[in-house]
Amino acid sequence: MENLNRCPLCGGEDMSRPLLSAPDHMLTTGNYTVVRCLSCELLYTNPRPHEKDLGAFYQSEKYISHTERKKNLREKIYFKVQSLMLARKASLINKLEKNQQRLLDVGCGTGAFAKHMQDIGYQVVAVEPQGAAREKANEKGLQVYENQEEIQKSHHLGLDVITLWHVLEHHARFKESLQLYYEMLAPGGWLVVAVPQYLSFDARFYKSWWAAWDLPRHLFHFSEKTLKLAASQTGFELKAVKGMPFDAFYVSLLSEQYRQTPMGPLRAIIIGAFSNLLAFFRIKPWSSQIFVFRKTVEK
Repeated sequence: MENLNRCPLCGGEDMSRPLLSAPDHMLTTGNYTVVRCLSCELLYTNPRPHEKDLGAFYQSEKYISHTERKKNLREKIYFKVQSLMLARKASLINKLEKNQQRLLDVGCGTGAFAKHMQDIGYQVVAVEPQGAAREKANEKGLQVYENQEEIQKSHHLGLDVITLWHVLEHHARFKESLQLYYEMLAPGGWLVVAVPQYLSFDARFYKSWWAAWDLPRHLFHFSEKTLKLAASQTGFELKAVKGMPFDAFYVSLLSEQYRQTPMGPLRAIIIGAFSNLLAFFRIKPWSSQIFVFRKTVEK
């Protein structure tokens, strides 16, 4: 484990305070602490596994985005929602700019979204560190790199769109990643980032049981404020924020499974619906949100 003495966003030294402690509900590898920076308010997991050891925390069929199993209710719901979201995500990308063609999907998993975008005419490349998931994506006819260093060496520059669907929170050096994406995008290019929102009602309700903490795989826990700050420091401007209403139900269902409470699925539906209702009226954020940034500042 490594202990961070400075805030990864603002650089504040010894300015963090513990917010909550929660176990690794999925793989039961131990308990982890989320801290809050008193200066910029970024939440991050600290201490955390060393970057070289992070891969071990994904080596399980329970990590659903790296598999294509549909054996139980949770897995069937996940892939049903995934299929519904493909068209919605594609529609969002298509509306950004008519002339865009080149897209990079970071953390593509088994390649469902990247394949969908390739099928509708985009020139797609992708990144996926996990070997088994990357192999499944390659089998779909995608060009998938193991890491960002590889794709950087391959001179994939002048991209129109870069997407990260629940990926940035996994990056140990997220500010370096944002800088790389800035350099890879063409002037006026788009960065689309989806992340969980710990200020949502379902997060507040489930507290340490909230499945979207996903410790220790989620190294950072962004709010709109902290993500906007990080992106603006790199040269991106926030253009739109979109909700992901299905996530409230899925995350609530998974949280109830972790709690093993009676009537869990019914409670998950109620909590997910109420969380979405509050988000619809802008009282709370959505359980997960899509942030659309544009490269507008030339350095």
